[in-house]
Order: sequence, then C-alpha cells, then structure tokens
Amino acid sequence: MERYFLFIGAALLYLSILATVYFNIQPAYGLFHYTCHQLWFRSYCLYDGLVQDCAAPADTAPKFPVCARCFGIYLGFLMGSMVRVPKKYRLYLLTLWLPLLVDGSLQFLGFYESTNQIRLISGVLTGFSSSAFFIASLGERNRR
Repeated sequence: MERYFLFIGAALLYLSILATVYFNIQPAYGLFHYTCHQLWFRSYCLYDGLVQDCAAPADTAPKFPVCARCFGIYLGFLMGSMVRVPKKYRLYLLTLWLPLLVDGSLQFLGFYESTNQIRLISGVLTGFSSSAFFIASLGERNRR
C-alpha cells in the first residue's frame, strides 16, 4: 500500500515541477529553492514548447524550478516507484548512484564542467535506484 502512496507523492511532485514551468507559478520557485541551487546554467528552459538548456541568466523563457540533475532525480524517483525489484538484485541498485557520484565529484574538484544531459541521466539513475530501494525497504518492514 505504501508503494502506491509513494508513487502518488512522486507523481504530484513531478507534476508540480512541470506546472511551475508551464503556468509560471512563481511561489513554487521559492519552495524548490530549499532542495536545489537553481543555477540558470545548470537548468532547463522552455523555448516554444521545447525543453532546452537555458541560454542566459536574464532569459525570458520559463525556467524549470530545479536544475537538470534534480529534475532527473525526481523523474527517476517517479519511474522507480513503479518497479518492484527482486531481493537478489537490490544491491545492484546502489551501483546506479555511481554516475552521479563520479560526475559530481569530478566537477566539484574542477576536472571538467558537466553537461545538463549528463546531469539529467545521472539524476534519473540515482532517483530510480533510490525509489526502488526505498520501496524494497518498505516491503521488508511490512513483512516483520
């Protein structure tokens, strides 16, 4: 049962991100500021209905309220909440964190500047594994 609540919560959160962009809901940017740095050059904007990297800080195109990596994490979390992973594969889920850890670390240490596409993909993998691992943990708790 908790799995369905998790899916509904993840779906509402993801839809709130999309609604913020499409309907320009300004207060939502302030709420998402608590979970994301919202740097314009690491975010997506909506240009004529197409999602693309933001071009400038003062861009008039609607900007996503979260960066590309956080957007990927939310999307991955939503996708992972729809999946049941067998117990023997659960440890493999943790390896899906590696792209985010490697990309974030190398970028933080100044070796290179990541792209929004890499941030999005590493975020989706991390969000997916986090959600699926969380659901698996809930299932274990309920069997006791």
